[in-house]
Amino acid sequence: FKNLFHEWEDPMEVLHSKAEGTVEYTSLLFIPSRAPFNLYHTDYEPGLQLYSRHVFIMDKCKDLLPDYLRFVKGLVDSPDFSLNISRELLQQSRELKLIGKNLEKNILKTLERLLKNQREKYEKFWAEYGKSLKIGVYNSMYSGRDTVDKLKDLLLFATSREEQSLSTLKEYTDRMPESQKKIYYAIGKDREMIEHLPQMELLREKGLEVVFLLDPVDEFAIETLREYEGKTFQSISRGDLGLEDVESQEVKKETEDIAKKNEDMMKDIKEALSAKVSDVKVSTRLKSSAVCLVADEQGPSLAMEQVFAEANNPMFKAKRILEINPHHDLFGRLQSLHEAGKDGDDFKDYCDLLYTQALLIEGILPEDPIAFANKLAKLMAK
Repeated sequence: FKNLFHEWEDPMEVLHSKAEGTVEYTSLLFIPSRAPFNLYHTDYEPGLQLYSRHVFIMDKCKDLLPDYLRFVKGLVDSPDFSLNISRELLQQSRELKLIGKNLEKNILKTLERLLKNQREKYEKFWAEYGKSLKIGVYNSMYSGRDTVDKLKDLLLFATSREEQSLSTLKEYTDRMPESQKKIYYAIGKDREMIEHLPQMELLREKGLEVVFLLDPVDEFAIETLREYEGKTFQSISRGDLGLEDVESQEVKKETEDIAKKNEDMMKDIKEALSAKVSDVKVSTRLKSSAVCLVADEQGPSLAMEQVFAEANNPMFKAKRILEINPHHDLFGRLQSLHEAGKDGDDFKDYCDLLYTQALLIEGILPEDPIAFANKLAKLMAK
């Protein structure tokens, strides 16, 4: 392994198999201890070495394993291949497809065994190669739904339950109370940021566990999964949380009444913010915080919008909805300013400051930081 693939460390796992029957082959595969620095770059060349009767045929055969197993190194020797076979004929080879299918099955069985019997070792594997499996789930929209079924139980996520440990989706659903109908998740750059999101307060108070998505690819994988064992995924920052307990229904009813009484004010806040938000609502998800920004149930989330923006693809825009806490002291101040006149500078400044505050909570910089600083200074001077 070290000599052939120029590795310094022993492999994390070695898979050796010999098959006879429909197709005959011997394989020796390795999962390296560390992922190469360019594993997800275009210049990385995945693939296994191919031999026929111990004679070398090809160095990087990409057609044996799916792309989500690109980190696997090794070689395959089969007498069923002709020594002078062309690359084009090899790609269409029935034997090659059968061998590839068996190798994929063996690797996934090995990973399942590690997860079940050697959790610490599997978590080390996950730290190095977990992103590949998540990309595999996302790419299943092109390769077929069966990839999701193969990989969904191998995924690990941080959750709000314990700071250090990771959890499978099966472990999460097994811990869910009977009344919980959805798998809640939150997106952020790190654990600390998510813990401080205002949207977390309500779920923490109700003792509901939240899956933390800390890698940009996580949300794409979750969106592709859609559901797990009949439980749909629900972002804490999108749409209705779907809390069905008596207390939540009472809060919802009370909020609807407040929203009805302040319908004109909400409409005028939306107007003051012009094209920045698609809607302004009275919030049912906030406890102590004044405001938060959420995305519409349909379309990309705020985090997904940021990922596309960083990739210089600003086409995908989230529908931003500003939610205001009706039980916060600031709500009463907004009502007073609105009564004084919706066209007043103070009311417009408050609306803009609330929106910018919501942006900052989400980790998004305001479009005009200087204008925000000036408005804040003006308010502080008053």
